[in-house]
Amino acid sequence: MGRQARPWLRRNRRCCQLCTRNRRARHHHLARRGLTVEKTRACDEDVTADQVADAHPVVANGIKAIVDEYENSDSLEVLVAHDADKLECMIQGLEYLQQGYPAAQEWVDSTRAKLKTPSALALAEAAQTMSLAEWQRTYLR
Repeated sequence: MGRQARPWLRRNRRCCQLCTRNRRARHHHLARRGLTVEKTRACDEDVTADQVADAHPVVANGIKAIVDEYENSDSLEVLVAHDADKLECMIQGLEYLQQGYPAAQEWVDSTRAKLKTPSALALAEAAQTMSLAEWQRTYLR
């Protein structure tokens, strides 16, 4: 691993940070209906501020920066993080389908339609063409 690998490693680390941002509590999209973009951003900022209120200022500021980047940037890392979130939702919908809940098909289709990266589209295709157990054995080990 020479110097050429380092930018990729930095981007990979950044992408992981952005993906973990997704694990923080968020307002459900239905609760946001009727809110302006400015009010929605203010709600997200309030949630983040509350969650890091007791953290060391360096940690709190780092988390706030990651959340801001996730919400407002269009970098490759942010795009991958958004696709990872959508893939997770789509796979959850596939689990519902396999458990016999056919109404989840619309959820799966609409979520898949929002994927942008070639890797996310390839994973979505794989998830839809094999059982979830087989998909997990193939891609999660």
